[in-house]
Amino acid sequence: MVLLVIAGAVVVSYMVLGRQGWQHHKQPGQDTGHQAAVATQKELCAQNEKLCVHYPSSWQAKAGQATGGDGKQYDTMVLESPNKQVKLNFNGGIMGLGGGPCEPNTYQDVTVLKAEPTKITTKPSDQRSADKLYAVAMIDNNDADGHKAERTNLKLMLTGSRDAIKTGKHEDGCALRYARFFESRNDQAVLAFTNGTIMIGRGEQASSTTQEYPNFASEEAAKKALSSSDYQQAMAILASAHYK
Repeated sequence: MVLLVIAGAVVVSYMVLGRQGWQHHKQPGQDTGHQAAVATQKELCAQNEKLCVHYPSSWQAKAGQATGGDGKQYDTMVLESPNKQVKLNFNGGIMGLGGGPCEPNTYQDVTVLKAEPTKITTKPSDQRSADKLYAVAMIDNNDADGHKAERTNLKLMLTGSRDAIKTGKHEDGCALRYARFFESRNDQAVLAFTNGTIMIGRGEQASSTTQEYPNFASEEAAKKALSSSDYQQAMAILASAHYK
């Protein structure tokens, strides 16, 4: 069953998520009409994982399940902006990570643009793990094979990587190749919640995952996109992540 809880309507000037939940903030430079927008917040939850997010009522959202390579059912959630320019995908059942861009002599430059803490605490497994999950936006010029790409990927994700929450350029971004994955609390294998497209295979293909991200002609274009209302709302959705 999909858990979809409708919260009460609230009038807001600009919605962001901080440590204390949804708060009222005024965005510098925005016109009065935009500041006075009315947003009805809803809640979407993964059935088995029990991870939930708040999202604007203008977004399309659905939760379901997909069959993993081991035959088990794993959670999925999809949230899409009104103009369909931004889509967030949540998937459980991700398996067989390794290799690829973290091989020697691969291009690894990554720039973290923004990192916002969620309320989800974690138990760090090593010195590269943070003590909670963060909503992170980064630009990445790497292709799937670890080479410098012609276009710039803009990646949004939930992550527990301590490296991924350090804003600025990372010349050794290998660890960030897998920052988009985090551990399940409720037997859903490895999880990902990003603006990439995630494919979970069956059988022998269960060891492979494919992610494609929105790409732009330049870093400047990617940064401009991140400042748009759709991407800002997407970041707020990720930052609202919490467990039931």
